[in-house]
Amino acid sequence: MGLGRVALREKWAPIVGAGTIQFRRELKPFQRFTLETRRVGWVGSRGIMEQRVLIGAEQKIATRALLVTGIYDRRARQFLGMPKMMEAIGVVAPPSPPLSAAAEALLAADAALKQDDA
Repeated sequence: MGLGRVALREKWAPIVGAGTIQFRRELKPFQRFTLETRRVGWVGSRGIMEQRVLIGAEQKIATRALLVTGIYDRRARQFLGMPKMMEAIGVVAPPSPPLSAAAEALLAADAALKQDDA
């Protein structure tokens, strides 16, 4: 069973907690593009997703975004860790790949913003 069906059944909600985006090339109105989305790593209950918009025959990067994401369990009132999420779809969670410097910086900026609010 896929994560979407499990999330609906369990009343889990996907959440984007923070993000950063870099625009590198112009994207013209109605221009064809490819959107790539992938999970690049995780720490505890926070996942790091990358989205890239690719254009042209060479598939050059027009935009690149990093997002801090999570799955919120409404019943338990807490975020799920990667092992529980993966277990729900019948997969054993592998260790997270090493995070890039950009992903580490995004997590640090997110933590700093939370401290500023305290």
